[in-house]
Amino acid sequence: MAGLLACAMAGCGKKGPPLPPLVKLPVAPTDLTAERQALTVDLSLIVPAVNTDGTRPANVSRVEVYALTAPASTPDAVVLKQGVRVASIQVKTPRDPNQTVDPDDPDPDIEPPTGPGLDQGATAHVQEDLARLAPAGPAPVPAPTEPKAGPLVGPPMAAPARQYVAVALNQRGRRGPTSKRVGVPLIAPPVRGPQPSVSYDESAITVSWDAASGPQMPAQAGDAGLLPARELAATPIAVAYNVYDVSSGSGGGPTRLTGAPVHEARFVDSRLAWGAERCYAVRVVEIVDALAVEGDLGSERCVTPVDTFPPAAPKKPTAIARIGAIDILWDPNEEKDLAGYLVLRQDGAEAPFARLTPTPIDRTNFSDVVPPGVGVVYAVEAVDKAGNVSAMSPPTDEERAR
Repeated sequence: MAGLLACAMAGCGKKGPPLPPLVKLPVAPTDLTAERQALTVDLSLIVPAVNTDGTRPANVSRVEVYALTAPASTPDAVVLKQGVRVASIQVKTPRDPNQTVDPDDPDPDIEPPTGPGLDQGATAHVQEDLARLAPAGPAPVPAPTEPKAGPLVGPPMAAPARQYVAVALNQRGRRGPTSKRVGVPLIAPPVRGPQPSVSYDESAITVSWDAASGPQMPAQAGDAGLLPARELAATPIAVAYNVYDVSSGSGGGPTRLTGAPVHEARFVDSRLAWGAERCYAVRVVEIVDALAVEGDLGSERCVTPVDTFPPAAPKKPTAIARIGAIDILWDPNEEKDLAGYLVLRQDGAEAPFARLTPTPIDRTNFSDVVPPGVGVVYAVEAVDKAGNVSAMSPPTDEERAR
């Protein structure tokens, strides 16, 4: 009886109105990056393809990117509220956002998103033109404070920076979590990159240039709301470089070869290909508070490598006498472009070496027919595919056919 009473009080078996489905939100855009070149900031990110609960496709209609000139400590919510929306990227969206599959379900069970815009999981690229920023006004003067005892030492002045965050919105306009924060410094851009010199050897191309003496700002450093270097004297600025492949056949414009800016005025490109033109240009990079800004691309320098480098001389061969002939054996060379070997013979101590093989042979042995009792000495030369001939190997000891 008590159980029935408890059940009645709790409303056992009573059907209420169905609960509304949970509103699915897309995860944060990933791999947000910001690279500043002169007065242009190139931003890239990966569009969400899953929801925060792991289901897919994502309930996403667009991705928005916001920017705010503020310290790195500024909360993301402030960047979203007070910042400027620099891009709104339309994304293909599912017909029914509640028709999703779990993380372990196969892809064929997914109805592909439709409509205009980027595919989910695609990489988006947008830009912000810093020249449109309003000129920076004078910094506010702090209220005077009571002086404290001790040395008059303050923290170094932080460089002004442009902060960026991205967020994806679902079909109802609700925001998902924000992306990681990235930023670029708002110092004036470095000077134009120097024209490099280019040389090569048999293994790589070396690009070198005159090192910059330090941060050098143009006269218009105060334009576009950017601060000149002299106002950041307390903030250390490191000078580095990025090297670009600007060859006509590289496609899609200049390709950066340096994964991270290099501090030495030298770069080695191992992509050596004989007869293929390579063109290089350099940008000066200034790094302040772990944020980098590139200057304009410098003049290019091109080179078409020609293989004039002979292989190494083969090691000393071995001569083995037998009836009516002498067999010559030697170790193979290790060059990748080796075409073969030339075998030489010397008849007598005063005679010159003469080639027994008019064209290179691709093996490391040779049999020479020699009359019995005649003393001979042999040597070997290596030849590469460009026709370069190595120095002669050390000669064999004298041998006589039996």
